[in-house]
Amino acid sequence: MLNGSISFQDAQGTGSFPNSNRGIVGAPLDGVTRFAPQYIAPLEFNNSVRGNINLDYRFSKDDGGPILEELGISALLSFNSGHPYTTGIGGADLEGDARDRQPIEPLNASSTPWNYQVDLRIDKTINIYDRLSANIYINVINVFDTKNIQNVFLRTGSATDDGYLTTPGVGLERALADPTFAALYRAINLDYYEQWQLATTGAAYTTQPYLYGPPRQIQLGVRLEY
Repeated sequence: MLNGSISFQDAQGTGSFPNSNRGIVGAPLDGVTRFAPQYIAPLEFNNSVRGNINLDYRFSKDDGGPILEELGISALLSFNSGHPYTTGIGGADLEGDARDRQPIEPLNASSTPWNYQVDLRIDKTINIYDRLSANIYINVINVFDTKNIQNVFLRTGSATDDGYLTTPGVGLERALADPTFAALYRAINLDYYEQWQLATTGAAYTTQPYLYGPPRQIQLGVRLEY
């Protein structure tokens, strides 16, 4: 059996998260006038295209002989476009606080890369006794171990470089003054996982906690049916 689905979305608004404009709303420029967000832009969680294709083939009872009888194979291809983000310059807390950065392009004008992932499931049901049977299965998540970039650092637009060591007034001077500092920083932030967690806070962290999608995972299990 072959089936699939695809959806299209165009999410726009004045703020991607409940606290998106908390800084300027809570601290008006003139101390009196309250700021009301009015500029409509693509929202950070928008995926304009998302879809999947599923191929499932199964042998029924008394079909295919003792080896193939009640054996099933299912492959799932899922894909989605990237989500918007805004490249900017600023201080060390550039990701975590909008007040610490200055955009260098229109709001959410850039987009992360497309994501593609193939998952596989193979299972076979074996009759043990009367109505008792066991379903033995193996799940492979991300069969091809595709490195899907889900988020990037706003200073560089990259998932492998946060730009800290090359930005004047942030980390460049420390890196030039002490080469061991740069080496230590790169060693600690080998995959930037911890750095992204520290940099991203609030709603952004809860909805976008990782730089990359899941690596290849193999799961083996048995389910008893009666």
